[in-house]
Amino acid sequence: MADLVPDIAKIQKNALDTTLKEAGKQLKDKEISDFYNRFLSNCGLDE
Repeated sequence: MADLVPDIAKIQKNALDTTLKEAGKQLKDKEISDFYNRFLSNCGLDE
């Protein structure tokens, strides 16, 4: 029965991570983009 219930925490983390990564793709300035990517990496979102 437990296999039928979705892993809500995993779904929420995936949704948040994807949103942040997609937002970074919209950055046009190289320095800001590099900073943002380092920020995400330091937060552990590059895993």
